[in-house]
Amino acid sequence: MTVNFPVPDRLFTWVDVDDHLSKAARAGVLPGWLLEASAYWDSLELRVKAGFDPQEVSNWVESMFGPGSTGGDSEAGMTLRLDRVSDGSGERSLAVDVVEVEDVPDLARVPRWQDTRIVGDLSSPLPRPSGELPEGVNVVAFYSFKGGVGRTLHAVALAEKLAASQKVLIVDADMEAPGVTWMYSTRREIDFAYEDFLALLHASPAGSADDAVEMAIGLLPNQLEENIYVMPCRRNMRELSTPRLSPLDLQGPGQSPYYLTDAIALLAARLGVQTVIVDLRAGVSELSSPLLLDPRIQRVVVTTTNAQSGSGTALVLQEIQRRAPQERSDPRPWLVVTQYRATDDPDAVAQFASPLIEVMEATASVGAEDGGSGTHEVRAGLLLSEFQDSLLSLPSAWSDVLSSVRRAGLPDLVSDLAADFILAADHTPATLRGNISEIVAARSRLASYAKTLAFAETTEAQDFLSTESLRQLVMAHRTEVPIAVIAGAKGAGKTFTQLQMCYRETWAKYGNATGISDVKLDARLTPVLTSRNVTEGIERRVDGIRRSGAVGFDVPMTMLDIRTEIQEGVEADLTELQWRTKWLSFLVRSMGMTLDGSAPEKVLTSLSGSTRRIFLIDGLEDILQDIASNPRQQRALRVLLLDCLEWLRSVRGRPFGLIVFVRIDLVRASVLQNAAQLLARYGEFALNWDPAEAVRLALWVSRESTALPIDAGSVTTEAEDRVTELMKPVWGDKMGTEKSREARSHTWFVAALSDFNGNIQPRDVVTFMSEAAEKSVSDVRWSDRILAPTAMRDALVAVSEQKITAISEESPQIGTLLTKLKRLDEPLRQVPFTLDSVSMSLEEAELLTSSGVIFREEDRFWIPEIFRHGLGFRATGRPRVLAIANLVRRRNNID
Repeated sequence: MTVNFPVPDRLFTWVDVDDHLSKAARAGVLPGWLLEASAYWDSLELRVKAGFDPQEVSNWVESMFGPGSTGGDSEAGMTLRLDRVSDGSGERSLAVDVVEVEDVPDLARVPRWQDTRIVGDLSSPLPRPSGELPEGVNVVAFYSFKGGVGRTLHAVALAEKLAASQKVLIVDADMEAPGVTWMYSTRREIDFAYEDFLALLHASPAGSADDAVEMAIGLLPNQLEENIYVMPCRRNMRELSTPRLSPLDLQGPGQSPYYLTDAIALLAARLGVQTVIVDLRAGVSELSSPLLLDPRIQRVVVTTTNAQSGSGTALVLQEIQRRAPQERSDPRPWLVVTQYRATDDPDAVAQFASPLIEVMEATASVGAEDGGSGTHEVRAGLLLSEFQDSLLSLPSAWSDVLSSVRRAGLPDLVSDLAADFILAADHTPATLRGNISEIVAARSRLASYAKTLAFAETTEAQDFLSTESLRQLVMAHRTEVPIAVIAGAKGAGKTFTQLQMCYRETWAKYGNATGISDVKLDARLTPVLTSRNVTEGIERRVDGIRRSGAVGFDVPMTMLDIRTEIQEGVEADLTELQWRTKWLSFLVRSMGMTLDGSAPEKVLTSLSGSTRRIFLIDGLEDILQDIASNPRQQRALRVLLLDCLEWLRSVRGRPFGLIVFVRIDLVRASVLQNAAQLLARYGEFALNWDPAEAVRLALWVSRESTALPIDAGSVTTEAEDRVTELMKPVWGDKMGTEKSREARSHTWFVAALSDFNGNIQPRDVVTFMSEAAEKSVSDVRWSDRILAPTAMRDALVAVSEQKITAISEESPQIGTLLTKLKRLDEPLRQVPFTLDSVSMSLEEAELLTSSGVIFREEDRFWIPEIFRHGLGFRATGRPRVLAIANLVRRRNNID
């Protein structure tokens, strides 16, 4: 068996053997028959599956360690040769013991740098924690590869900054070179220390931290300094000793690998502390690994621009991402670059930080359980801390150290980092404020209600948001029946709007529901055809409405029969005149009347003096699925949109109205010469959504779901700035804390859900609200809003995939290009891109540009967020959601 893995340069002892096999395991090149490998001072033990082939094992060892690495004979057994000096005598080797076993016990891996067992599972990341940190506590860990880089000082500065608005717990976990402990121990005797906490946890029953926490909360109040609880490393700094216990001692069989983190968070919650700051041991130390490899921890990595510090930091960050990769739902990591001088080249400092930031922003793959393939971006923060002479020599007393930190301006320097832990201004309604259980319940209600709206065919919602186009339709037909085409893209709300009209039964009632109170026309609304995808319950309800409005003695023609006759008409290749007769006959028979051999035109004319009726047609895309290439289907729809509507206008007194809900791409496919003219004629009624109405819809959904327990008045008529203010309890003011540099939530929302033509669809909005609310349910860190920022970003994946499906159905040509982009090799799927990098022609690019799928900036092309996530494209660096959206808007205004 040949192994495609480099052989070791040196093989002095069993340590080198163990290290090489560990690397092979992490690289995922161990053969399937090898269950476990263990190297000892005198032997290498290989546990293999039953029925192994001895020769295959021998060949594998030879391939793994290099030619001539195996020795021994059949009686003495195989050996692994170790290196010796060229003129030395004798052979240095390890015995290779091959043990046949049925299986190896599945021992849980723990967060540590040095793996104790060499198994194939080492190629996978560590198992993630099963839940969030207790009580929504934030834990931030300061780490550095080298000591003396200012790690402790900046940890203290963060504690000082946060203490102005909350209680903080700072833990000195550097058990070999404690810094906080030296500062604090000069004040007085220490009652309780980190070593005490570890010892109490070690002595506690498995899985329980109650005894340790109870002892800590009884003593730590004595170590509360200006809103900061201080937990030094040890009680007595006058005695030099090595740690008696390390965090790894807590990771016994049956114990959670993240027991220490959970215990610290639980302690903080019992103390009323919102944020814990842990000062970790520098270097690759197992004193730090259990905390540093917990993805729920906010990692703050401190380094100078020194080459050794930078290189070592990069290696550690790479190992962290391999063992405990960051995901979008995890706290974002931060890089702090210290001790650079004002005279240093700013570009050089940025170039130094850039590769480290890139490693920290490495993305974790999304599995099927997360909603599909793709990646979640992780956005790292960066702080630059200039060298200050005053910090070279610090005073010994804790209070004096704090004074020095304040004078140096470090608390202000870490403001952006502190903003991750400071709650934004509280816009939450009084019924939700501070009540995380009620916020979680509100999230569940919002998720459930929005999900029912995502597909109008499945909901019997009794209310709707009155948009400007709907009000224009009603206002233009206060006394006259509407004869109009309501066009919109897939997901624009055509079926939902038709059903809402059906449920009101008369035009006057529907007009009143839109907020237009002076509608005089009391014409009956008759659904002729609806989407075939409506549920049985909705279909029965609509059928009941048709029956109750019948004017004849027969049962109204079923919609199934109408669809069948349309399909038969297409197959029979009806003429335009025959199609007009066919469509008008559907109107007559939908009222429960029979033709009895008469032309439908004659029957309708005879009724013109006795009744006023408005017919509603939707669901044409279900029947005319090949309209782009089928002239017969094109003729059928063209006659309905042109000839039928014109004939109804010609009837004296206009007793009959007709509203046709149709996808805009079907209009363009069927009306080949005058599609633009037709769409312009009914343009004011089209289901087009602008950004303001999209935000208004998000507010309406939040209120209708009862997730937002406020009286928002009329969502339709509220001023735009008022709508923005009312949405703050839902998604906060910013996509982060109030003092962060994150985008305003409402502007991010619009930019994220719009294509590059500025189009935004209501189905995308309600799907986004449902997904974001559902993903927020388990996020207890954001108690000032209903939708958590991380959940909002993650919700884009499902929305994007839905959007791609929708536009592909509308335009197979665009769908083909999107499929081509989605199937590119992963390294090529990144924005911005060039046409050459994705093998796209200029003509294809122009088609995607006209459809709002891409945007050109010089020779680079961008993809809007609403498509980027579903296509699996990764943004290089931090996604420029708002910057590109603003650029597109300015360009469109100019053009």
